Amino acid sequence: MPTLLAALHPAIAIMKLSGEGVRDYLQGQLTQDVRRLSPQLGIHAALLTPQGKAAGELELIEGNRGDLIMLVPAVAAEAMVARLRNFALGYKLRIGIVGALGVLSLQGEGCNEALAALGLPAPAATRLSVAGSSAEELFVLRLPEAATDGVWIVADCAHLADLNAQLDGVDELLLEQARIRHGHPRFGAEWDGSEFPLNCNLLEFDGVSFDKGCYVGQEVTARMRWRGGIRKRLYRVGSAAALSAPQPLLLDGRNIGELRAADGMFGIAQLTIAEVGQGGEICTADGVALALLGACSA
Repeated sequence: MPTLLAALHPAIAIMKLSGEGVRDYLQGQLTQDVRRLSPQLGIHAALLTPQGKAAGELELIEGNRGDLIMLVPAVAAEAMVARLRNFALGYKLRIGIVGALGVLSLQGEGCNEALAALGLPAPAATRLSVAGSSAEELFVLRLPEAATDGVWIVADCAHLADLNAQLDGVDELLLEQARIRHGHPRFGAEWDGSEFPLNCNLLEFDGVSFDKGCYVGQEVTARMRWRGGIRKRLYRVGSAAALSAPQPLLLDGRNIGELRAADGMFGIAQLTIAEVGQGGEICTADGVALALLGACSA
């Protein structure tokens, strides 16, 4: 991976939410505490079905004029808009996808220097810190997804195309490969709406609050947390040989999970926590030995 990697991020769509009571409404919909949100700090959360399954994951930041900006997986954006609209009874809210805005991901050493050279504000070093421009709709979110440091730049798509050219941006595929090597799972890629988010590291990415009060899917989520229902986890794995995904993973001949994504000798796998704790050699179905490099986490 280059020292600094820039790429447009079509896998992320931008939603806007506004109207009286929009924060109160989202407090009853999202897994994370919306009261943590400020102009300088975003939140990571999931939107759940009443059964506790994931409708999508998201980052939420404040806009310039009292609106909220939600960064969501493009594959789930329309369904997330529909769900949020359907539950908004009694509220007069505006919720929709903003096609004119997009995301450019800037990952690796020298992020702040590159931002300064472009005349862009740099957020604080804390993950999900935000810096914005009051003169235009432009926000920089500290979000390392493919390196130990990184940001997402949210702006008009034409502006992002110009920034990408100045940064010698690479193909999106290189960003995806670096993301997998770094062990940063994404909804719509390594996990989806068929799963409970706590089995896909929502806790490890600080995406859920257990003292904020009720929200859609809260009862199932709380029960999983307190009654030992978190049985699986996403892990970063490595190997001495090239990996291919998806494929089953074995321990002493037993299926204990799945390699969900791979790039070269690194991958992201979902494994049964209890089985991992037993020790022993984890192998792919075709016999390639894997090393656990730790749970995927922020």
